[in-house]
Amino acid sequence: MSGKVILVGAGPGDPGLLTLRGREALRDAEVVLFDRLVGEGVLDLIPEEAQRIDVGKSSGRHLIPQEEINALILDHVRRGKRVVRLKGGDPYLFGRGAEELEAVAAEGFPFEVVPGVTSAVAVPAYGGIPVSHREMASSIHILTGHPRHGADPAINYKSLAALGGTLIFLMGVGALEEISTGLTGAGLPGTTPCALIENGTRPGQRRLVTTIAEIADRAREEAFRPPSVLVVGEVCTLAEELDWFSRRPLHGVNVLVTRPKASAGTLSAKLRALGAGVTEYPCIRTEPLPVEGELFNSLGAWNWLVFTSPVGAGLFFENMAARRLDIRALAGVKLAAVGAKTAAELTGRGLMPELVPDTYDGAHLAAELLKKAEKGERVLLYRAKAGAPELADTLRAGGLLVDDVAAYDTLCECPETDRVRKSLAEGKIKYATFTSASTVEGFAQSSALPLPGADYSTFTGVCIGEETAKAARAYGIRVIVSKEATVDSLVDCILSEEENHGA
Repeated sequence: MSGKVILVGAGPGDPGLLTLRGREALRDAEVVLFDRLVGEGVLDLIPEEAQRIDVGKSSGRHLIPQEEINALILDHVRRGKRVVRLKGGDPYLFGRGAEELEAVAAEGFPFEVVPGVTSAVAVPAYGGIPVSHREMASSIHILTGHPRHGADPAINYKSLAALGGTLIFLMGVGALEEISTGLTGAGLPGTTPCALIENGTRPGQRRLVTTIAEIADRAREEAFRPPSVLVVGEVCTLAEELDWFSRRPLHGVNVLVTRPKASAGTLSAKLRALGAGVTEYPCIRTEPLPVEGELFNSLGAWNWLVFTSPVGAGLFFENMAARRLDIRALAGVKLAAVGAKTAAELTGRGLMPELVPDTYDGAHLAAELLKKAEKGERVLLYRAKAGAPELADTLRAGGLLVDDVAAYDTLCECPETDRVRKSLAEGKIKYATFTSASTVEGFAQSSALPLPGADYSTFTGVCIGEETAKAARAYGIRVIVSKEATVDSLVDCILSEEENHGA
C-alpha cells in the first residue's frame, strides 16, 4: 500500500476554525505529527486508533530538530501509512511546511496541502479588530518578529512606517522593544494605536490595546507571553466596539466534559459556542458482553423490553441483526426508554416506545412502568452490568417479573489523565459535567487526584439526575443538578449558575 502525507493547517486554536477538509484528513489519518500550538479541541479530533506524535517539544523541553521531524514523516510514509502533519495556523505562513514537503517530494511520495486559517487574520478578528477597513486601512502587511536562528531581523522599518496600512507581527513578543523602536525611529508616530493579543481564539485569550510607543513596557508589566499577535494601525481603535469574543456568557469558564468520546461532541460544541474552554475527558468506555442466544429466540416471552441507555438499545439491535432477526421478532412486546436519546435509538428503527418518562431517570421510569404494566407481566431490562439495582428492585416490589440482563460493561480509563491532572492541580477547571453515575465513577477512578481522600472541592459537578448527583456527592463534589436530563438543560444549568454566582 502506498503511503501519503497531508500537510494540514490546524488554525490558530479554536477547533471551529479547522477546515472541513482538514477534519476529513484527520478522520482518515493513521499517524498524526503535531506542533505544540495546535489547539486541544483539534487534537481531540484525532482518531483513537491513530498514532499521535508530539513534535513540538521533546521530553527535554527542547524543540525537535527539523531534520528529525522530516525523518519521522518519511519513516511512516515509507511504511504505507496515511500521515497527517498538523501545524498551527496555516502551514505555509512562517512555518516549515514547505521544507517538510520538499523532503517528501524528493522521495517521490504523494502529498497534499490543506491550508489553514491563519492567526494573522483570525486572532485580530477574535480580538475585535478587522485587519482592513475602508476608512482606516486598505492594505495589510504580515511579518514575522522571530527570524531564522542566527539571522538578522532584516525588517525595513522605514518602508513599513510609510505604508499606512495595518501591520501584523507574528511571533514577535520577544522583539516588542525592537519593533517599537524601529517603527517610531523610522517616523511612525508613537501615538499610533496597536494591540497585542495573547492565546488568540482560545479560552485564555486576553488583549492589550495601547500605543506603539508604550507597547513594550505595557506588555512587560502585564506579563504577556507567546503565542501572541501584534497588530499596529488605526483599526485597533475598533477593538472595544467590535469585541464579541469576551462578551460571550461563558468566556473564561473552563469545563471538563466527562462523556464518552462518541457522545461528547454536541455538549462540547454548545459550551464552546458560549465561550467556554472545554477539556474532553472521556473517562469511561463501554465493552459489549456476551448475551445468551436463547434470549433472542424467545423475545415474545416478555411483555416489556426496557432500555436505560442508547448504548444498550444499540447493542440489542446489533445482536438481533447478528442472529438475522428483524423487528417482527418484537411483535406484541411493549417498549420503554429512559429518555429522549434512548427513545431515538428506537424511533430511528421505526419503533415507537410506549413509555418515555417526563423525567429521564431510573426512578421515574420505574414509577411510570408500574402504572402501565399489570402485575405478573414479564419485563426484560437490557442495560449496563453496573446498572443501579433500585430499578429492578422497585419493579419486582411492584409485582412485575424482571429479567435483568447485563448487555455491556462500563470501563474506567482515559489517556488524557496527565493533562487533566495539571488543570485540576492548578484550579483551572470550574465545572465538570456528569451525565451518569458511571461517568462520576470513571472520573474518580481515572482522574489524577490521589484516592481516597482526594480534594474535589475546587470545581462544581454539573449532574444529570439525582442518581448522578448522589454519586458525585459521595466524593465530596459540590453539585448542581440540571432540571432535565438533556444536554441543553445541562448547559442552561451552567449558564444559570454563572449568572447567579459566577465571579
